[in-house]
Amino acid sequence: MKRLRGGYTIIEVLIVLGVSGVLLTAAILTYSNSQNGDRFNQSMHDVESKVQSYVNEVSNSVAPYDSTKDSCTMVGSHPKVVAVLPQPGSDQTCVFVGRAIQFLPASSHQLYAYAVFGCRFAQCSAGNAPAASLSEAGLAPIMPNQNGSIDLTDKYLTNPDISLKSPPTVTYAAGGTASLPATGLVGLYNDFASTGTQSVSLKAQAYNCGQTSDCSVGSAGLRDCLEQVSSDCASPAGITKIQACFISALTKQTALLTININSATIGTELNLVNC
Repeated sequence: MKRLRGGYTIIEVLIVLGVSGVLLTAAILTYSNSQNGDRFNQSMHDVESKVQSYVNEVSNSVAPYDSTKDSCTMVGSHPKVVAVLPQPGSDQTCVFVGRAIQFLPASSHQLYAYAVFGCRFAQCSAGNAPAASLSEAGLAPIMPNQNGSIDLTDKYLTNPDISLKSPPTVTYAAGGTASLPATGLVGLYNDFASTGTQSVSLKAQAYNCGQTSDCSVGSAGLRDCLEQVSSDCASPAGITKIQACFISALTKQTALLTININSATIGTELNLVNC
């Protein structure tokens, strides 16, 4: 092989070009993976922030509607939120209880949070004593096509790269953990146990919704579950922790979102760990 005048052979030049190409490709892939990793981390912090906003609503008993324009009222034994009443917010029999959050399967990339209301008085009768439990309060989610109510369902679309790795799990105060059905439905509520109105006591409820009934988004089965009409939705009380593992389709990174619950506080925690 002839050597180029004052320089290298053609083969040597080709080797240098080949190595340079490999190094450039590796650098591009490394940079791309770093960007995807940063995007996943930021997206997971956004998910945590969104869930924390639901938690704050429940902890502070802040109903997710404009009380200067809309009002919660009762239609029979069910709450209803309607617009432009003569005296907004005047119905004292109806009260915001909390949020039911639905962690959907991997293909959806969505979270749904249903606003759940109830009655201040047992069995939704103003002549009765104040409700002393969630069951006495007659819980009902404010969902589409329900008694003409405004829809207070909040839909959060995550980064398309992010999905649930597996159904959420719950930890019970009495010990033990359990995985939720694929519908991933949990409730975060103000309890009525101490004062019969909105007390500072907080609780979480997991639902077995979807095992024997349709629990798709906005379905009648999901509504029946939250209203405690469906018997297959019952699960043990005393939940102290809800955990959901998310995964990146691009980098395969995982992150664990935890909701910690006790009677005084509910808080979120995000850990970028293998799960």
